[in-house]
Amino acid sequence: MNSHPSPTSAERDEFDRLLAAVLDGSITPAQHERLDGLLLRSVSLRDRYLELTGLHIDLLEMGRPHVGHSLPAAPVQTRWPKRSVSSLAALGLLGAVGVMWFNGGRHDVKSRPADGGREVAAAEAKAVVIDEAASARIYGQAFSPAPGQSLAYGEELILKQGLLAVTFPSGARAVLESPCIFSATGPETLLLRAGRCSVHAPPGAEGFRVETPSALIVDLGTRFAVDVEMGGETTLKVVEGAASLESRGTKESQPRLLKQGDAAYVDHDARQLAAPPEGIDVNFVDRLPDRVVRYDATTGPGGHAEELLTVTVQRAGKVETYGRDDLIRSRLSNFAGIEKSSVLCVLLGASDPLGEKRLELLNDWSLVTGVVNPARRGVIPELNGSEGIEVTFDEPVTNGPGPDIVLFDLHLLVHGESGDPVWITPVEPPPGVEPLRITAFDLDLTCPQALELCDYQVYDATAPIRSMQELQEATLKSRIPRCMRAKCLATAIDLSAMGYQPGARVTRLLLQHDATDVSAIDPVLIVGLPAVGE
Repeated sequence: MNSHPSPTSAERDEFDRLLAAVLDGSITPAQHERLDGLLLRSVSLRDRYLELTGLHIDLLEMGRPHVGHSLPAAPVQTRWPKRSVSSLAALGLLGAVGVMWFNGGRHDVKSRPADGGREVAAAEAKAVVIDEAASARIYGQAFSPAPGQSLAYGEELILKQGLLAVTFPSGARAVLESPCIFSATGPETLLLRAGRCSVHAPPGAEGFRVETPSALIVDLGTRFAVDVEMGGETTLKVVEGAASLESRGTKESQPRLLKQGDAAYVDHDARQLAAPPEGIDVNFVDRLPDRVVRYDATTGPGGHAEELLTVTVQRAGKVETYGRDDLIRSRLSNFAGIEKSSVLCVLLGASDPLGEKRLELLNDWSLVTGVVNPARRGVIPELNGSEGIEVTFDEPVTNGPGPDIVLFDLHLLVHGESGDPVWITPVEPPPGVEPLRITAFDLDLTCPQALELCDYQVYDATAPIRSMQELQEATLKSRIPRCMRAKCLATAIDLSAMGYQPGARVTRLLLQHDATDVSAIDPVLIVGLPAVGE
């Protein structure tokens, strides 16, 4: 028997009305009691309430002055921070704001039809397509959006993490920054209820529209950035070309022409056109962060991924695909593992590669084999901070623009979606170079581009292993992780983020387990990228 039935349509409508009453301060004690009852009886309403409350935390930030909000040139290793549960609880019923935005906010915004039947015909013939995604997560969707997917016209989406680039039939491209609420309401119309977007409309895409709760923006051949705050306030900044901005507050409102370098602001009542308030700055984002975009692999037993073939990486804004023969391989040069844990990972049915062959598991092209579970930083005093997995590259890796190294990790489907945190520690670093903590992989469990791996088995250590010699000589016990499926995650590492100077050459790095996480990283391949231009 289901003790938590789904809410009826009438209950959902009542839920929205009660939250609206909370928002405008008119809720009565009896209504409060009714709202509590709905939340107690319905898991889905509680989930929706908590999710939108979390979104509201980010939307509140939009109401504060934006200073220097720009996309970093180097890849962000701690890319999209998670908000704490305590922060959600502190906001309480303010989550109603999120619901109001989800259902239309204080302004009833509808797309203006353009040539009626022709637009409908175009909508059927052409689609708005996802062009790129960087750590993007959409509320209510289990997996990250992937390039090539099309958006349903009129479907409202909440981008709660990362960045998303979409291309419209005319060629207009919009980069959306989380958190934001948006929908493609027509082949040439983007409805932005809250959040930020940057639009590039190339020749032929003139007339592309961005609608907000308070304003209508029409492209006249340009690049522009838009910011919509939680109250509907809209800021437009034209970077190149021209665009028109019209207030939606009155029928008598006339469009205002903005040219390169101009900025304008429409207040929450959609009645006033003015210069943006002091402190508000909207930067144009023309590209997503540098990152691992995808990789290709051979198909092994069970139809799953086995050996790396190619890897595609964005470096300094340019997407490059490298065959594995272009990559700089690394070899295990030192090892200290976690006590009473697995140390080797091999294909299911493979025997223990004894002696020196154990050291080669990190040097082949397999995405299943590896030396795993490096020790935590500082837990073995006699090793003076050198515990973990040390690798030496076959040739020095040059620090160039964008990422320089790619790390591949075998990650269980039952573990955290973002990947296991790991420290990338320099070996004998020059002054100014520091360890780098990675908390989220570019291709995580939610990414379709992270491929599921062939079945595997592990070999466990029966005694602590703290050196290469002990790894070669140790007696290991075979174990098959039943029903423990895994994907291969991947992330890019920019040596500049560690403090290395441009042109610096790096031969060795150390991977160390992050003490704040229970599970440790299971590296299966670490490769250097060729110098930019080679």
